[in-house]
Amino acid sequence: MEGEMIRAVVADDEKIIREGIAEWVDWNKLGICLVGCAKNGEEALAAVREHQADLLVTDIRMPGISGLELAEQLEREEKPPLIILISGYSDFAYAQKAVKLKCVVDYVLKPLELEQLEAVLAKTGQQILKRRHSILVPPVERTEESAGTGARMAGMTARLVRFISAGEEKETAERLGEIGLFWEEGRVSQAWRVRQCCEILVSLEGILAGYNRKLGELCETGHPAETVKALPPEQLLPFMERAVMGCVRLIGETRNRSCSALIKSALEEIDRNYYRSEFTLQTLAETLMVSPNYLSARFKEETGTGFVRCLNEKRMERAKGLLADVSRKIYEVACQCGIDDVRYFTRLFKEYAGMTPKEYRDKIL
Repeated sequence: MEGEMIRAVVADDEKIIREGIAEWVDWNKLGICLVGCAKNGEEALAAVREHQADLLVTDIRMPGISGLELAEQLEREEKPPLIILISGYSDFAYAQKAVKLKCVVDYVLKPLELEQLEAVLAKTGQQILKRRHSILVPPVERTEESAGTGARMAGMTARLVRFISAGEEKETAERLGEIGLFWEEGRVSQAWRVRQCCEILVSLEGILAGYNRKLGELCETGHPAETVKALPPEQLLPFMERAVMGCVRLIGETRNRSCSALIKSALEEIDRNYYRSEFTLQTLAETLMVSPNYLSARFKEETGTGFVRCLNEKRMERAKGLLADVSRKIYEVACQCGIDDVRYFTRLFKEYAGMTPKEYRDKIL
């Protein structure tokens, strides 16, 4: 099983943080196997090499080799792991500099929030799976004319995957219909259709890893991508519909399990307060008179998603509605959604919608 999972190493010179990440993150749910913990850069480098780790979570400042120096060393290796940096607010500019390295994909700020860290780990895990299985996505000859086709298909795929991840069956079906219609009206070649199908399959594989399920179970074939490549044109979309809808139903069923009174109250509080910038897991826990760690664990167990992700989804859906009003500046939209930092808002919105707020506004107007 370990050979199939993503292998991760955690490095931090503070024992409480290092052991806290190791203990509190639900690694199995994320499809990740924690293969090593290190208290400094030298130990981290050795552990990454020994276990051929796919992922490194490291503090940016450590004695000896710092997290940034560690990333710079690993960047030069043939197959560097993807790296998530842990940074204090005082090191924010330092972390931004590090993100310019190809292997550094994200950073999280102290004090750590479990849900935020797990959301970043889940996203990075999908990137690793895509990289691991990138050979499954066939190349397509790119011309000036086909570049526009590729860009539109990438946007459609991003929107589809977002609704699949959220377990939204109706919206997922609509996005599949949008793709099928574009294939026909845009006279999209078979090569481009196969490529898009393979990219969707790789995303499904990453999503399902978080539920300890395999893509082959839904597709009823041990090699879904190879099957796609061999299908005649008229069978491509039906095959994708079975795989995608099977995945979204699995997620929906997991998330729609009956919730306790505590979690129902939590969801109601999120609906009432998501637009407030001061609304956090801590304030929610105080309102419900439970500890943040207990609430976090119960919330994820019963809803299938973390508090931060749930909160951000509410905020981004609200943002989409507000962006339709051109009289509102983007920073005003961000504030009205409970986010004071417009750069952070833009980053979140792009992750959620597959485009920046400005690009979204230009598209709908």
